[in-house]
Amino acid sequence: MTDNISNARQQFDIPDSTVPGGRRRVVFDQTFSTTVNWQTGINLPSFFTGTWKLQPGIAIVNQTSAGRT
Repeated sequence: MTDNISNARQQFDIPDSTVPGGRRRVVFDQTFSTTVNWQTGINLPSFFTGTWKLQPGIAIVNQTSAGRT
């Protein structure tokens, strides 16, 4: 999970059917974003196929942003 915040002024065009051209330009003094790196998978044994017992599981993989800008 990564959270980013920026105090740089940014302009965005958003759809708006109430204005000519259908787009409105808005300016924000501060913006933020949050991203989540999510991976899913399933592992099944390749032997004893008649005796499979499926069990749910959760794994958390530690991934750092060290060295990234």
